[in-house]
Amino acid sequence: MSAEVVKIASAAVVTCFLAVLLKQYKSEYAMAVTICGGVVIFIAVVPQLAQLFAGVRQFADKTGIGRDMLSPAFKTIGIAYITGYAAEMCRDAGENALAAKLEMAGKILMLAIALPVAMAMFDAIERILP
Repeated sequence: MSAEVVKIASAAVVTCFLAVLLKQYKSEYAMAVTICGGVVIFIAVVPQLAQLFAGVRQFADKTGIGRDMLSPAFKTIGIAYITGYAAEMCRDAGENALAAKLEMAGKILMLAIALPVAMAMFDAIERILP
């Protein structure tokens, strides 16, 4: 695991160095290098994501947590990471207003996913309380 962190950090530093260097001459190329570096970093962590999801599913199976409750949590986490990553890319490109709107859209989507879970919790509490 620690060797992977070194590889990922090295890729980020090299990407940053190239982007700063290219920004002086061709800023559009610097943005492309930054995006490519981000994709490389994401691809590098995909195997760990698969292990993480498998571990959480195994935990859920052992504890009796239903997959119907686990799925919205995964979707919410995915939306948070994807919108956060995309918003940072927008900010890197100088598009702060677009980044803010993207983050707002992500929050609305997360609330829409969480609403049925919250309603199920309230229904369960209502059944328990007289």
